[in-house]
Amino acid sequence: MIAGNYSGGLEYFNGNAEVSPGIIQNLLIKKPLYIFPNPVKDKAILSFNPDNRTGNLSIFTLQGNLLWSETIDLNETGKYQLDASRLPNGLYVVKVTTSGTVFTGKMAVVK
Repeated sequence: MIAGNYSGGLEYFNGNAEVSPGIIQNLLIKKPLYIFPNPVKDKAILSFNPDNRTGNLSIFTLQGNLLWSETIDLNETGKYQLDASRLPNGLYVVKVTTSGTVFTGKMAVVK
């Protein structure tokens, strides 16, 4: 197989290569995370198709600052109730990471 190299050229690839863990991290499947109601007042439902029974929930500001992160238990319906009452009014990025998938969505909090 012919593959591109880092300097913009082409090289022959015989199928044997070492892959660093950083490259594997970038290969996670990215899918949408549905949040309703949106805007959120107190509680929101996160809806997605999980590939695992546990995941990591992270809430970020639009500037990329992590507000909080926690491990969550997921049910077979792919819905999780998020308590947004501790968040001030604003726009946030919500990310749920499971074993091989990253789900992301935007959420507005208006009280």
